[in-house]
Amino acid sequence: MKKAIIIVTVLTTAALLASGCTRTKKTLVAPGGEEVTIETEKSIQGDKETVEVKTKEGTATITTEASETITEAELGVPVYPGAKVKASSKYEGGKDKFAQHTLVTPDSFEEVQKFYKSKLKKVQTSYSATHEGQKMVTFVLSGDTAATTVSITADEEEKETIIAVTRTPK
Repeated sequence: MKKAIIIVTVLTTAALLASGCTRTKKTLVAPGGEEVTIETEKSIQGDKETVEVKTKEGTATITTEASETITEAELGVPVYPGAKVKASSKYEGGKDKFAQHTLVTPDSFEEVQKFYKSKLKKVQTSYSATHEGQKMVTFVLSGDTAATTVSITADEEEKETIIAVTRTPK
């Protein structure tokens, strides 16, 4: 899982470096001599960007697309009505595998929390926190094929509620 964190860090850095590019491919040598290939692609309109990092351990992909929609089957939990996908990332390497999707909605934190509290099944744990006006709640679910975490955060500055769903197959 440590490699997954390193790959996601490299992926995020690559996404920032890739802004303005249409398509690039670079192969780098990481500490320890491992080759890392980073491919970026940005749509001509600039509304979609994909970064893919490949190593001998696996491939990590992150896609950001403001208008992207997602189904309940892809997300693994009910999709909040009207929410838009802000980013999606997936990693597969060896035994490690996960997917994370970030959605946003202009609806209030309380509305989104109420929706997920009523819709989520098999909640093992939930916790909430408020700090200096920031609100967050997390639901941890256990399914037959995947562990899922749904985190809801109020972004007062952007006037939106962020829904982050992470799925890790068992």
